[in-house]
Amino acid sequence: MVFGDMFLFHARHEAAAPAIVLTVQHRIFGATLAVAALAKAAAELGGEKARAFRVAWLLPLLVFGLEMLLYTEGGAGMAGHGAAHGGH
Repeated sequence: MVFGDMFLFHARHEAAAPAIVLTVQHRIFGATLAVAALAKAAAELGGEKARAFRVAWLLPLLVFGLEMLLYTEGGAGMAGHGAAHGGH
């Protein structure tokens, strides 16, 4: 949940992509990670209904990985990506 919140409220920094694109992407990242965390929590509760979540929580985690592949922040490929995160 912490990482989901971090992406939902993450302070954006200078990037080649428009601010609205970064905001939307970060909100989607946050929502995806929050869904993964809630599904994992449901899986840990146990019981018959929780059985479906034992593996299903990995699906939003996989989706997050795919979202990261499409992330546009760097703009100039990996060469510009490290410089953009220099202050973190």
